[in-house]
Amino acid sequence: MIDITKSIRTRVLEDNYGKNDPIDLFHPSSAGNCERQIFLSKLGVKLFSEEVRGAMQIGTVIHEWVQDMEEVKDNFFIEQVHVLEIPNTKLYFQGKIDLKDKKTGYVIDIKSIKNLFYAKFKPMTHHVAQINVYMAMANVIKADLVYVQKHNLETKTHTVNFDKILLEETFEKIKRVYEALKNFDQENPKIPFKKCECYSCREEKLIPEFKKALKKMIE
Repeated sequence: MIDITKSIRTRVLEDNYGKNDPIDLFHPSSAGNCERQIFLSKLGVKLFSEEVRGAMQIGTVIHEWVQDMEEVKDNFFIEQVHVLEIPNTKLYFQGKIDLKDKKTGYVIDIKSIKNLFYAKFKPMTHHVAQINVYMAMANVIKADLVYVQKHNLETKTHTVNFDKILLEETFEKIKRVYEALKNFDQENPKIPFKKCECYSCREEKLIPEFKKALKKMIE
């Protein structure tokens, strides 16, 4: 007999996203993160709790539920892979746009959220940076961020305008992270970016092996 509890826990603990990415590949989902968190994600040394990973799985379920609606499938391309090169470099963003209108190219990004209050009046800054990359990929000047509250599926939509300056700032941030990754010394590991006031920095947890190596270096 199949142990359903064990199967769920195994699925929750899966963590393969981005593990084998080349150093010059970045994902739009990281566009709104600070340099430190992008750097740590690219190294693959961030530790996520079961609660966080479970929330990610719920987000995936909500995405798939929306994308499986007949009216959505009829009118939108679903999770098409797009690439956006950073000018004058070999760096690039690659990601899947949740929904892209088949006629207009209009982009919709779905965000599952625990409490809709945090996005009720305006979209979250890091989500704006992410969808800004998607807009550049799709060559559109407006897009929708659709927030879905996890426990009751209540929604809130924000229309976002393309921001060229924000995109250029994102490119520059990625370049700095890339240079830090190129210069990273595994024998003497060091995080070149200080913690900031963002949520990810405040809640940062690292895998034990990497944390131990950092501590040894400091001592």
